[in-house]
Amino acid sequence: IKNIILTTSQNTKDFKRAYTVVYEKPKIIGLGNENSHLLSIQKGLELINDKDIVIKTRSDMRIFNELAFSSIYEMHKSNKSKLTKDSSRLGAVSNNSLLMKINNISDHLYIGNAIQLKRMFSLPFREVNQVLSEVKVEPNLIFRDSRGWLLKSTKFTSTFTEFYGEQWFFNSFRKNCLNNNMSEKRVINYSEYRESLEKYLDIIKNCIYILDPEELDLFWLKKNFTTLPSYLEDADQNKNPIPAMRLTRLNWLNLVHNENFKKNILDYSDTLKRNEILV
Repeated sequence: IKNIILTTSQNTKDFKRAYTVVYEKPKIIGLGNENSHLLSIQKGLELINDKDIVIKTRSDMRIFNELAFSSIYEMHKSNKSKLTKDSSRLGAVSNNSLLMKINNISDHLYIGNAIQLKRMFSLPFREVNQVLSEVKVEPNLIFRDSRGWLLKSTKFTSTFTEFYGEQWFFNSFRKNCLNNNMSEKRVINYSEYRESLEKYLDIIKNCIYILDPEELDLFWLKKNFTTLPSYLEDADQNKNPIPAMRLTRLNWLNLVHNENFKKNILDYSDTLKRNEILV
């Protein structure tokens, strides 16, 4: 490890063995804390050489498996792509990553060459009302709580491909990090869902690789509990999981190596009702 960089908007003492960057929170209010998250990443990347490999994660997450951690460099080097500008895939983690919801790749952990991540996060801040103005759904599908604005996952709400911050970030990867701009429209027509889903699955197959938290002993130290975040935080999402809904490492491997798997997902998406809740 060459450097550990901690970026935060809170006044804090320097962490041991880490270079600490304190920044002022953006004045533009986004959906949740996405603008602060974006600025945090940008401030860290400013200090890193373009050719270095970067592991970006949250300050409340920890990787405890030292053997797995030490293998990340070689593993990343071996994951090549013919479609990216730097010929490398983007590494991501499976928790909160979804197959059926376009662009929903978790922002909890990214592994990438610094130049790739700098391109990915070369974004301006966005304003919450701008995002909400594009979301035309039934009132029961959108709500606000302590975490900010949330959109229930259905086949129809999956047509909003940049609603959440992680969707916004991944669409930027599709736009700025590939040889050709393969980004999706922020809002697609419901009739275009299958076609857009197929393009999204092709990007997953050819441009990224997925790790499960268990492979890294990646723990989420959130509030008063410690957990391997293989499952989404909402326990209700573990009761009756939708087949092929989650982008686990196994599903990613199936997508890469099983020619029929993509068709199975697409055919399954055709069976979903417009406002069926995807859990």
